[in-house]
Amino acid sequence: MLDRATADTIRTMISKFTDETGIRIEMMQYSHFELRKKVIFEHEAQSGDIDIFYLSPDWIGLMSKNDCILPLDNYVEEHRLDLSDFPTADLFIKYHGREDILGLP
Repeated sequence: MLDRATADTIRTMISKFTDETGIRIEMMQYSHFELRKKVIFEHEAQSGDIDIFYLSPDWIGLMSKNDCILPLDNYVEEHRLDLSDFPTADLFIKYHGREDILGLP
């Protein structure tokens, strides 16, 4: 769940992102509980409707265990992302012994 200020800030960045990349973004906002249900439902339905979502840290175990999130290691490597650009990336790199990057802030 995003607070209104964060969601409003993200909305202001969408058109600039689209202008720079040509990628169209549709932002949808749900309550914390509704988002979790929607992500799981869309995953089970294999709809492909969700590309990126806010991953609450307390969901990582459930989402990873049920293959609702994919490790980002190959993406990070392929695009040579500098993880130091993400101030809290270390929070998402390991989860209960897994070495996969399961999310980025």
